[in-house]
Amino acid sequence: MKTCRPFIDYFRQAAPYIHQHRNKTFVFCLQDDGALDQFLQPILHDIAILHSLRIRVVIVFGARHRINTELNHGVFHNNCRITSPEAMRKIQEIIGARQIQISATLSMGLANSPMQGASIQTSTGNFVIAKPIGIVDGVDFGLTGTIRKIRETPITQKLDQGEIVIIPPIGYSTTGEVFNLTTEMVASAVSETLNADKLLFFNDSYKTLLPQINHQHAITPHVAKQLTPPDQTLAEIIHAAVSACEKTVNRAHIIPKDIDGAILAELFTRDGAGLMITNDAYDRIEQATIHDISSLLALIQPLEEQGILVRRSRELLETELSTFSLLKRDNSVIGCASLKPFPEENVAELGCLAISPDYQKQGLADKLLTHIEKKAKDQRFSHLFCLTTHTSHWFLERGFEPTELSALPAQKKAFYNYSRQSKPYIKALN
Repeated sequence: MKTCRPFIDYFRQAAPYIHQHRNKTFVFCLQDDGALDQFLQPILHDIAILHSLRIRVVIVFGARHRINTELNHGVFHNNCRITSPEAMRKIQEIIGARQIQISATLSMGLANSPMQGASIQTSTGNFVIAKPIGIVDGVDFGLTGTIRKIRETPITQKLDQGEIVIIPPIGYSTTGEVFNLTTEMVASAVSETLNADKLLFFNDSYKTLLPQINHQHAITPHVAKQLTPPDQTLAEIIHAAVSACEKTVNRAHIIPKDIDGAILAELFTRDGAGLMITNDAYDRIEQATIHDISSLLALIQPLEEQGILVRRSRELLETELSTFSLLKRDNSVIGCASLKPFPEENVAELGCLAISPDYQKQGLADKLLTHIEKKAKDQRFSHLFCLTTHTSHWFLERGFEPTELSALPAQKKAFYNYSRQSKPYIKALN
């Protein structure tokens, strides 16, 4: 049977996420770092696709680069803009123009484009109540403000009506004043108030942080706090993301602008396209259950067909299921290993160590081995042994030593498959 393999594989991988994201609230933070105009249209078109999938969309936008250009950078104290009444008038003009640009782009319905027939309704309003920063260290910050509260009810009403809510980085006071706010501050506060499922930022310099986190693409807020960002913009993004995740937001994402479709890849593929900050364990090892049987079979059958692993029937797997630990990424099984005890000899067997081909050479097998060794130590076994036909050197590099078949437990020797000629290796656990 012929198939459109790449498309089918991607669509099947995306399907659970399409279902999972439906009716969830995503807050997008569009900061203006000087490159926003270049990427704004494709980003908004992808956001429109999300809206068509019944994702509740809030867009918080900024215009910092354009404001700096118009105000000849302006006056700052401790990286915070001092906003005079004259500067505020210019800021309002720039913010208004950006808001119109975003609404116009989302209103496009050109044929042969992602927006064909979209008919999107956008909405904005006085959703942010602000107050002045005031005088700090003897410096009067003028009309630079901080957030007093986010008006949750009117935002929720607009989202319930199927509209995309657009929020500028300005706030209103009960006395009728307008205050200049930072985009990141507003995005974080809005996402926290709405209990958003995701807060998403766009930035390319986050890639310089990857060596600090061993090129992981999902980290906890605690790890994010330890990072050393290369610039102030990224530092503010990370601060806002961590703040949101430590309160009510499930996950924050930093997505590259320079990769077309990065939003869709980040949200609808297992490995994403950016950096995720989450309190959840994205990669986790857990005990196998009966619900994991099909996924476990799908993982090990290709390796069984290659002769790397011993063939196991579904029935045998079910009887041995309690010995299996599974490595899962975002709830998908990508690795496994078993620990079979031989209490009479005070040893245990490491078996069926496997990693999905898509995730090999990422150190994941070492994670499983460490987990199995800890389990064996916790159960007071003195040694861990394994049988292998293809990965002798891998085990030697991790402290295993060659041993004789005669040194294995009697029960293991009785069922040894001489046709495979597997080599035994053993490791002391003390």
